[in-house]
Amino acid sequence: MKNLPGTNGSSKKTGAAAFRPDINGLRALAVLSVLFYHFTVPGFGGGYVGVDVFFVISGFLMTRIIDTKLSASRFALTGFYIARVRRIVPALTALTVALLVGGFFFLTPNDYGLLGRQASGAVTFVYNILLSHKANYFDADTREKWFLHTWSLSVEWQFYLLFPFILMGLKKFKDGRFLKQGIIAAFIFSLLLCAVKTRQNQTAAFYLLDTRGWEFLAGGLVYYFDRYLPRKKYLEYGGIVLILLAVFFYADGLEYPGCWALLPVLGAAAVIGARSTGRLLDNRLMQFFGDISYSLYLWHWPVFLGARYFDVILSSLHIIFLLAVSTLLATASYMWIETPFRHVKSSASDKKTLALFLGGIASVAGAAYLIFFMNGLPFRVPKGVQTAEMELQDVNPLQSECFFHENQPVCRLGAKAVPSVVIWGDSHADAVFTTLGESLNEAGRAGLFYAVSGCPPVPGGYVRHSAKDGCNEFNRTVYDKIISDPAIKDVLMISQWPVYLKGYVSKKSFDDYIVFTKGEKADALNLQERTRLYAEKTIETMCSLTAHGKRVYVMETVPEMDRSVPTELAKSRLLYHSDADISVSLSDYAQRNAPVLETFKKAKKQCGIHILDPKLFLCDKKSCQAIKNGIPLYRDDNHLSEYGSRFLKPMFNASLL
Repeated sequence: MKNLPGTNGSSKKTGAAAFRPDINGLRALAVLSVLFYHFTVPGFGGGYVGVDVFFVISGFLMTRIIDTKLSASRFALTGFYIARVRRIVPALTALTVALLVGGFFFLTPNDYGLLGRQASGAVTFVYNILLSHKANYFDADTREKWFLHTWSLSVEWQFYLLFPFILMGLKKFKDGRFLKQGIIAAFIFSLLLCAVKTRQNQTAAFYLLDTRGWEFLAGGLVYYFDRYLPRKKYLEYGGIVLILLAVFFYADGLEYPGCWALLPVLGAAAVIGARSTGRLLDNRLMQFFGDISYSLYLWHWPVFLGARYFDVILSSLHIIFLLAVSTLLATASYMWIETPFRHVKSSASDKKTLALFLGGIASVAGAAYLIFFMNGLPFRVPKGVQTAEMELQDVNPLQSECFFHENQPVCRLGAKAVPSVVIWGDSHADAVFTTLGESLNEAGRAGLFYAVSGCPPVPGGYVRHSAKDGCNEFNRTVYDKIISDPAIKDVLMISQWPVYLKGYVSKKSFDDYIVFTKGEKADALNLQERTRLYAEKTIETMCSLTAHGKRVYVMETVPEMDRSVPTELAKSRLLYHSDADISVSLSDYAQRNAPVLETFKKAKKQCGIHILDPKLFLCDKKSCQAIKNGIPLYRDDNHLSEYGSRFLKPMFNASLL
């Protein structure tokens, strides 16, 4: 969300500009919305819109600062950047140093290395760009990033870098006669880009300045059209209502920002334009949280994530306690870091001051990147921690050659013979590639391997979540090759079946994982109908292969855990000096896989397919353990590691002989 010192262009004490208690109260509303959203307080499912409110505030204040000084011929870029750095960098640097020091003692090497990478991106204000390539803000795994919340500081700093030049250029062009029109045009362009890009690439639209710029410009337009806005309390109250509607009724499932961001942006613009002194925002409590809002924004997320890291059960009492801790840390940061640096005396042209700050940023960023470069300094932790975490990288050594994309070359495995087996699937097939090769080799047989991540081996459908436009075409090509090659006798289908045959999801809306079928208007079907349709396609595919004289083997999905096994084992050994108990009960496995087993049994009854059961080799009579002989069987929460896959070798040997 936002850097409140960064947005705080006015000061109570310095008199640099008239202090606006309404804006300070608006900051409080924004940061508390974000805080309650991150702390999972019921009713605040859309609290993330607080960032949009902050962007509008920043746009208004920065426009006022730059335009006022340009009009008086007193604007200096160096002075402007010094002021921004003084407000943002000290508190951010303190947080970064605190996390790097804490991480040295409490994070595993992999996590500490990732922390270093995140920290270097945060303090150099490019973290939003790093996140835009792959990290959806609302995904569960993204929420494990200690610096996730600093993406908005990166967006804001990028705005600071560009906006002065835009205003200076518009001021000079035709003596500023088209300044307002230029801002309006940029606002409309960025808004339209945001609407379009959100549908095409939501992650990039969420994090990048080009699709967020209109929110800053909305604040700028409030400044330029201030004289035309009514000074009425109903405008303030209406703006607050718009913001709260978004806070209370939005949720993670929205295609955000898109046009949905208009609600909180218009609400924030209305509050700023009203210039009201109403008690809703101008009271002691809201002014207090407005004052500490930047530090509160910085510290609350690491506090919350730290509690989760140490396995604190987030009861209502714990959440209240964490909110109190965040407030205390924010107050200390505001009093002892923000305020002293904000009022440091420096000349507007003092380039040494700016160089000193930038040198400090470079030093912290360099140290953080060194931690990343050195793989999280593994010498810090016992060997057992390193051994556990090594399984994160225990993957198919030919993965880069034989996996990941639809246009990959055909990969052979097994003995030097005419291929008579096809392995067809998704990433779960890749996880057993090496073991399958060994089994085929011992049987004197050769196989062909076809697998793409997130692409189950069923022609005629695709998975929305995987965004694999080529999945259906890939599967059709593989199917045609199988049925047209008389040398192919056996087909082994391996996939994470519950995702596709149950529409199973974890902490996401069903719609993100649902399977479609092209040409059958599956978009209009509900979850149950879609998964039924996909089950029919699965049976149809298997039975079509048997009709062409192929023996079809399908492997049930391996037991899936609820957390990354190597990470949890390493953390448990580091923090508690014991091995974590990670397992899934057979009853839970049966419940999750019930639609899968039902589909397979129907296919077996109809056309005699063979079902392989990995539970017989990975589980006992009650549960399936994720660790054997002190080594994880998994490289994450659901993919077997190379070590784990070898426990399935007897199963493959029996079916491939």
